[in-house]
Amino acid sequence: MSHVISLDPVLTGRVLRVVNSAYYSLPRKVTSLTRAIIMLGLNTVKNLVLSTALLDVFRKKRATQALFEDDFWVHSIGVGVIAKFLAEIKGVPAIQREEYFVAGLLHDLGKVPLSSEFTEEYTMILKLAKIKQHPLYQEERVALGLDHCVVGRLIAEEWQLGSPLDAVLSCHHNLDAATCQSE
Repeated sequence: MSHVISLDPVLTGRVLRVVNSAYYSLPRKVTSLTRAIIMLGLNTVKNLVLSTALLDVFRKKRATQALFEDDFWVHSIGVGVIAKFLAEIKGVPAIQREEYFVAGLLHDLGKVPLSSEFTEEYTMILKLAKIKQHPLYQEERVALGLDHCVVGRLIAEEWQLGSPLDAVLSCHHNLDAATCQSE
């Protein structure tokens, strides 16, 4: 696996960034890809590879995108790590915790095509949400008539990701699942 990942410098950088993040609080920086894979575990690395592949599906070759990739990636990884940590606290079996990580990692996937397809509009939406201190999904609805949760649901359905991921991608801003499913 190390050899395959090492062929992609972006993916190599992401794996090293994750293992050297504050979450792992290592006394020394890890600079070896092989060591990083061992420390993170195959499931975590596999999920990083999967998420990178999913994001690449939507990435356009435009020089500018409204959604700054590094910020999006850091947020997604952070939510994935927190979801996995909460699953551990709740006593979820170790083998299932990776599913929580993936769900957290992919929860905002609907933002990627919105940003790619509506770059100028999405840049303005991001600015307005920040200035008004409104949730981003509300500003998306006002400007575009839909939000990244709706787009996330469409992606989950198209890719047949299954009910748990469908629910996470489409309902993560609505804690009332019954209401969310009917929207």
